[in-house]
Amino acid sequence: MNLTLASSRADRCRSVIQLCCIAMVAYVDTARADAPHDLRVEPCPTHVAGLSQRGLTTRPSGAVVGPLADRLTAVGLCPSVWSTERGRGVSFMARVAVSAGQLSGRRIGVHDGYLEALARLGSYGILVPGQIGDLEESDMKAAAKELIASTDALMLTGGGDVDPALYGQTVNSDRVYGIEVNRDRIERTLLDEALRQGHKILAICRGIQVVNVYFGGTLMQDLETSGKSKHSLTEHEYEYSHGITISEDSQLARLLPGIDQANSLHHQAVDEPGGDLVVTAVSEDGVVEAMERPGLVAVQWHPERLIDFDPAQMNLFRWLVS
Repeated sequence: MNLTLASSRADRCRSVIQLCCIAMVAYVDTARADAPHDLRVEPCPTHVAGLSQRGLTTRPSGAVVGPLADRLTAVGLCPSVWSTERGRGVSFMARVAVSAGQLSGRRIGVHDGYLEALARLGSYGILVPGQIGDLEESDMKAAAKELIASTDALMLTGGGDVDPALYGQTVNSDRVYGIEVNRDRIERTLLDEALRQGHKILAICRGIQVVNVYFGGTLMQDLETSGKSKHSLTEHEYEYSHGITISEDSQLARLLPGIDQANSLHHQAVDEPGGDLVVTAVSEDGVVEAMERPGLVAVQWHPERLIDFDPAQMNLFRWLVS
């Protein structure tokens, strides 16, 4: 693979995004090996429009042609329409920007459940590391704008705590951990750009907290310190661990009919809801478990770790890429 050396920090950032995109397509190519054999591949109008802006076109087969043709088609990166989504009706291979966090041992990534859920839907994630948030403001915004324009949806994932300074507080609990200022910065920028461009957004665990703070809300820095029950129930990571009540007249209720439980891996939660957000689920002790607005669904639990325990949780990801 021949790559032209980037001339600026922002260009290097975009090159990283392109490489992440290529790597994730290669991953999904293997993950979808059991897909139906009668899939019909055609150009996707949504992706064709984006390609046209970049001076690219498509062959009748759906393959990209243009300056990047050899590099992209070699790994299957092309607009496409799948006639079925493993029998469930998703009409195209969606590209989802997926925020990623700092892991131990100088590693960056996400739980593989986020990517597995997308792969099961014939879609793939492009990981966005917090390091992009280290760019100068103008470069970071330009990178976020280009990234969102080249994808179909945004997923904000779990991770450490949001910096309390963003909601007008200082750290007031010794249980606050994992603050990544650069990740806070890029996720807020991605969220801003996704809203501006009209992309769907699925926010999970830390993601709902990022969304709430973005819209002017506040967080409880530690639930037990705030008088709530323990919600970090790691022994039940891959199964339901407590009850929730979902508002009947909500997008969430339509996506998860009959669901009245969730898993729970968090120690912080929404305190004061931000403007334009509607609370759509609460736990047994009154903790906010979900919020939404048009085009945005945010949940406090981890559906990506429940997709095998209860396949109904896949509906959240199906909504995102549909």
